[in-house]
Order: sequence, then structure tokens, then C-alpha cells
Amino acid sequence: MENTYKLGIVDEYEGDINTLFRFFDLYYPEIEIVTIELSPDINQIIDNIISSHVDAVAIDFNLNEYAKIPFPFQGNIILDTLEKLLPDFPAMIFTNYTADSEKTSPKPDSFLVIQKKYFTPKYKDSEGLEFARKIKSKIEKYKRNLAEKQEQLIALHNKQMKVELTLPEQTELIELDEYLEKATGGKSFLPKDWKKPDTLKKINDLADTAEKLLAELKKQ
Repeated sequence: MENTYKLGIVDEYEGDINTLFRFFDLYYPEIEIVTIELSPDINQIIDNIISSHVDAVAIDFNLNEYAKIPFPFQGNIILDTLEKLLPDFPAMIFTNYTADSEKTSPKPDSFLVIQKKYFTPKYKDSEGLEFARKIKSKIEKYKRNLAEKQEQLIALHNKQMKVELTLPEQTELIELDEYLEKATGGKSFLPKDWKKPDTLKKINDLADTAEKLLAELKKQ
């Protein structure tokens, strides 16, 4: 059975949201559409995205086209803000206008701008299906990346139980923890004191909590 992933939608137009619901429900059920509650406060929208526990998010570029209340920002600002909080999280712009793509700065390996028209029956066997598969692929790539970083962190923990880590290894351990802390919504796997320069040499004390760490990681 195929894995099902949740795609959050940040859009002010109910008609477009319903179109996306129908497309993915009928033609690509591996992706479930979840509506993200809007707010004129960008920080609240970010909180809504994170608390929804979606696997990816698609944001409408022009949130003021059908808005009942004005938004002081466009969709690409939400995307940029989210990227700073959750590096590499699968996020993209959905739009009705190709010109919107000129107002974003996609990474070389990403496809941040997708036209909404492709998620209609007309394109169900062509661009619509292709982009749906790309969204799924982007989600799975992100999850694999997190799993790899978790394995690296566990490997360093296991090593420090036998020998003292080198300074580069200690630094890598801290960086891995900080990355995963952001990716898991603020949950750190290392005590705060261990991130201070004057306590890095005490990293071997992690042996006392290694089992707890492994249990936490297995829940991710």
C-alpha cells in the first residue's frame, strides 16, 4: 500500500481549494489536501502550518485576490519565513499566473512555482500527474534526509560511549542536533548546557541518556 502524505494549502479562495481537493482525491489519493487556517498575522499562519503536522505546504502567491480582509504580505513571504524556521521543508507556490514565478527565488533543485490549472481533469494524465508525483518525491526526499541525519546523530552518540569525540565530531553532533531541533518543531535531543563551548569536552556524559535519545528518535 502506498504511503499517504498531507499537503497543506494556504489559499484564500475556496473555489481553488475545492478544485485541489477533487483533483487529488480522484486522481492522486497518495496526497491528502489539508486546509491551513489564514490570518493577517504571518507568524500565526506559520504556527498554523507547523501545528497542522502536514508533510508539505503549497501557498497561494496572491492572497489578496479574493480575500475578505487584506493581507499585508504575499505568499512568497510566507514561504521565505517558513524556510528560515524549517530549512528544506517541502514548500511551494501555487498560482494562477505565470508572472508570479518571477517574484520568487526558487532553489536550483526545487520546483517552487506550480500553476494551479494543472490540477484539473484536463491535465490529470499529463502535467497534473507529473507535478503530483514531484510533490510526493519532494516529501520523500525530505524525510530521507531527516532519517539520514538522525542516523548520523545516533552513530556519533554510540561512538562517544566508547571513545572521546574529536572537536570536529563534537561540532557535527551539535549541528545535527540543531538541524533536527528545527525540523521537529523545537525538540532538542541534547541538553542546552552541552551546546556551550566550555562544556563540549564533557560530551561523553551523553552515555547516561543514550537510551532515552534512541527511544525519542524512533518515534519520529
